[in-house]
Amino acid sequence: MSRYDKDSAIFLLYGLDADFRASLVDKVAAVRNFPSDPEQKGNAMDFNEQKLANSDVVILGIRTMMVKVKQVFKEGSSNFVKFGTNDLHKMDDLKLIKCGFRVVRRATEFLPQLIDKGVTQQVIDQLEADVKLLDKNYDDQQDAILERKATTIETHRTSQRTLCPHHRTLQLR
Repeated sequence: MSRYDKDSAIFLLYGLDADFRASLVDKVAAVRNFPSDPEQKGNAMDFNEQKLANSDVVILGIRTMMVKVKQVFKEGSSNFVKFGTNDLHKMDDLKLIKCGFRVVRRATEFLPQLIDKGVTQQVIDQLEADVKLLDKNYDDQQDAILERKATTIETHRTSQRTLCPHHRTLQLR
């Protein structure tokens, strides 16, 4: 026999009947069914690992492209500078994504000059696909982080709505 069943007569004095108990059990189950923080953190970490792996692919693609660009345009020339790849290794995710799209755009613009060095539309399209995937990975990671925060807040609010209104009532002595 549960404690509730044993003390049901006392609980009824405080307005805690079978309907209240059923409602409380449902609310507690809802809180328990929220994804745990370690699960949410793990999801965000998975997306981060995908993003990091893809950022390495994008950096390699940009560096490969810039080796070919350097063979056509002198380093420091206005056309070389237009690619904007200085401090590539120091760029955060958003700057790297923006830089990747810029390199794709400039390589397309200078394709007639770069084609003799092995830059083809297919090479440019592959770099663009890699940058788009990095952009998606970044968005997925940010969504997972925000979902973790939202779940934490919602779990807290649901717990408070479930337990706080009856806090004093449930502390029977």
